[in-house]
Amino acid sequence: MAKLTVIITDKIKYKELTGISIKKGETADHTSQEITLLLTDNCITIPPLTLKILEFSKKKILKTSDEQGSETPEDILATRLTVNTDFPAVCRKAVKKIGIHYDKSKYWWIWNEKEYRWQETDDTTILNKIDSKLTDSTNTIENGIKSLLIEALKREGRLNTPETLDWHWIQFKDKLINFKTDESMEASSKYFITNPIPWNLGESTETPMLDKLLKDWINKKGPEHDLNILKDLFAFVLPPKYFIASVPFLYGNGGDGKSQFENLMEKFIGEDNHTSTTLSYLEKSNFGTYSLRKNLVSFISEVPNNEIDQFTTIKTISGGTKCYIEKKGHQRTKEHVYAKIFLVGNDVPICKDTSDGFTRRIHPIEFPNRYKQGADIFESIPDKEFENLAAWCLQRLKELTKSYILTGDSADVDEKALMYKRLSNPIIKFMEDKKYQRTSDITDYILISELMNEFNAWAIDNNKRMMDHKEFRAKATNLGLQVETRNIMIDNDKTRRVCIEGIKKVIPIPAEDNTLQETLK
Repeated sequence: MAKLTVIITDKIKYKELTGISIKKGETADHTSQEITLLLTDNCITIPPLTLKILEFSKKKILKTSDEQGSETPEDILATRLTVNTDFPAVCRKAVKKIGIHYDKSKYWWIWNEKEYRWQETDDTTILNKIDSKLTDSTNTIENGIKSLLIEALKREGRLNTPETLDWHWIQFKDKLINFKTDESMEASSKYFITNPIPWNLGESTETPMLDKLLKDWINKKGPEHDLNILKDLFAFVLPPKYFIASVPFLYGNGGDGKSQFENLMEKFIGEDNHTSTTLSYLEKSNFGTYSLRKNLVSFISEVPNNEIDQFTTIKTISGGTKCYIEKKGHQRTKEHVYAKIFLVGNDVPICKDTSDGFTRRIHPIEFPNRYKQGADIFESIPDKEFENLAAWCLQRLKELTKSYILTGDSADVDEKALMYKRLSNPIIKFMEDKKYQRTSDITDYILISELMNEFNAWAIDNNKRMMDHKEFRAKATNLGLQVETRNIMIDNDKTRRVCIEGIKKVIPIPAEDNTLQETLK
């Protein structure tokens, strides 16, 4: 039976355990347990003095004399850390064994062995990991020990800086694939990888059930839209770089599949690669951009129906420019954010920013249908199709990195500006359909309430959202229509009402009605 060595610090404890008194530095055999006891000043201490705990110590702490070799107490990592411990040596081992990185922006990272990725964390999680992996006690909470340990971990963690890969590398589970060169390699803590896609690459690019669902979401009556309008978006979000300056805007009246599409996207890229926020928080809060850091996609819901008053941060991110990032308790830093931004709303709002920088980025995508509430339809898509979608995305990325334009989008800025103006202000289409024209005569006018009621009736028939008085007035003003309060006669009574001046309805005259034509002449 191999003898085991117990390292203790106090001869009285040994006497209490064994009934044998020895001097410091001497050894003694406890034959009933086949244990050799060595009295020393090193830092392993036996817990409460009972034979039961001694047995526990034998199992949890001790190694056979054959196993001990030349290891030092720092290699073994003592049961309790003291101020005399060689903390750099302890932390050097912890950093390598656990996988710890402390970056220049003062964020902690830990290697997730199950998901093959670096995961942002905090010092509390790091210390808990050290307690569970490398020690048998929790004295790391003691102030002196904790501060020494944290400082040593910061220094060793900074030295343990993983390699940054080119943005063409995309991770699928434990495999890294370069879609530009078709190279592949195993994922490991050697590389700073944070966004694994939770699917293997499929053997095919066929996705029939997914294609049918995407077609159904974007098509109604009329010419059929290309399903790649939506399918492109799955490839667009994968690279850790905002490589196309596009901001998809998913809009529809509600119950139209927008939320289902977002859930489908989250299932494909993984929950940890997806985030959501609001437009006001992203644009106005100092901490708004932090939620996008190291994510692949961010959905911005609750986009106002009437007007967007700020778009600066989104232009910065989507343009590939570094932006400020701040986390509570951390200093403000500046870095690239590659989370692709998706706007989601019931209607396309007017934007105060009329610059080319805005219109060039916005990529409106309509969801024109209405569905009854039910189960998540995307859950019926088999896993095999998600794997095939991953393979399809790699092929599609080769094309997108040449054209740098998504299906359904336009490179003509003037064309996009006109299209966005019409989408954001349906009064334009309403006036065309109802034959309203502008005039320079202020005696041509119509009550704004009458025009709004006529618009809302038209909106119901054309699957558009109805407006209240405030929104209708704002959008009429945005078109340059003159909204004034004026004195008018109603039922022989003089009253003041809000009117739109310089507008009248043109009654079309049938070409074959010659009698009416002559009368009008």
